Amino acid sequence: MTPLLTASGLADYGLSTGPELVVNPGEIIVITGDLPTTADLLWVLAGQAHSAGVTVTHDEGSRRRRSRRGRPATMLIPQGNALARILTALENVVFPLIASGMPPAAAHERAALILGELGLAESHGHLVEELSGGQQQRLAIARALSLNPAVILADDPTSDLDAANRAHVLDLLARHASDGGAVVIASTDPDVAAMPGARLIDAISLAEPGGRLL
Repeated sequence: MTPLLTASGLADYGLSTGPELVVNPGEIIVITGDLPTTADLLWVLAGQAHSAGVTVTHDEGSRRRRSRRGRPATMLIPQGNALARILTALENVVFPLIASGMPPAAAHERAALILGELGLAESHGHLVEELSGGQQQRLAIARALSLNPAVILADDPTSDLDAANRAHVLDLLARHASDGGAVVIASTDPDVAAMPGARLIDAISLAEPGGRLL
């Protein structure tokens, strides 16, 4: 099996698996422990930040196939959700799909379907600031799922969700993995750690200032 993502040089992140992280198709990986450390790590894995000595590689075959279809190799769901506040909930999902090359009509159809799955069917026209914290979190998850990346990297994605929405979101993320993708979640939520089949990795605080993001 060819890994979707491999990261080496992670000694400063204190992962219980050692200095290398391998993410295979179908995997759900839950990283627990020091949250600043795990948040930093997700940004590095997503290619959105640099950490000295860390190398991240992707399955080139999968990346080329997804690139031809406008799909990213990784998609980060960060703390704060990184939503475009001047756009509506629907537009926050539709515009990235159109930017990926999907025709507008198909993008609207896909966005509406996924928003409905996440209980946001009545929120299409609402601006981000009009949504609750839990709704914003589900919107960020909808955007990631709609783009169907190889690997979803989620930073504490259940922190603002009630029990019912938490269970549903975790089911959707698990479905992404079962469909051949992978999910890496940084969380201290026991419900996340209890996801069926999840591989648990513990992280401690970064050992040296040189391991922090540059």
